[in-house]
Amino acid sequence: MSEAVSIARHDRLQLAFAPKPWAYAAQRRADIDVWFAARQREKPALWNGRVLLVHEHAVADGVFRASYLETDYASFAAWRAWGRPAAAVCDCWGAAAIVSAVGAFLLCVRGAHTLNDGRV
Repeated sequence: MSEAVSIARHDRLQLAFAPKPWAYAAQRRADIDVWFAARQREKPALWNGRVLLVHEHAVADGVFRASYLETDYASFAAWRAWGRPAAAVCDCWGAAAIVSAVGAFLLCVRGAHTLNDGRV
């Protein structure tokens, strides 16, 4: 599966935890639970932890502003696996780019116990 990646430079971030229910997860709860249980049978170490998703965002004058809601990993992973259907959220992850003194980037390969196993 190939995913589009977007890289943007911002001068400042204003991020807030603004809890609210994620309607998509509530509406699809039974389907999500069945889907995730099947993934856990394949990979017993798979954990259904906490995930933050953006439910509001804007960029202006070099400032990225976003509000995050909390959901479970099962809901996020199912939404992603099902093609990210319209659900009033987006996954927005920040990451540092670690570069060595000679210009090489530090990368990792995801472990076999994850849904992204083998991916860099």
